[in-house]
Parts: sequence; structure tokens; C-alpha cells
Amino acid sequence: MNVIVINGPMGIGKTTVGTYIADSNPGTAFIGGDWCINLHPFIVNKETRDMVINS
Repeated sequence: MNVIVINGPMGIGKTTVGTYIADSNPGTAFIGGDWCINLHPFIVNKETRDMVINS
């Protein structure tokens, strides 16, 4: 498993880059600092539901 951390000030494109990386690599998860979650593919089950609610 690889973890990519993108850090920097507001407005420089962290979310854009993170979304691009996730969209380009099926089976990845992108979790933004503003508590948005974007899983590829996103499967709704008890585990993912609990993860989103508890984030």
C-alpha cells in the first residue's frame, strides 16, 4: 500500500491533484482535508458508511 500526502497553503491545487491521482488509479481513495471523501469505486456498506460518518 502506498500513501501520498499532499500539503500546502489554500488555493494551490491540492484537491485538484489529489482528485487527478485518484481518478487515474482505480481502487484508490482520496480523502481531502475538508472532510470530503472520494473512493474509486465507492462501495456503500457498513464499513464505508461508518468511515464517512465518523470522519
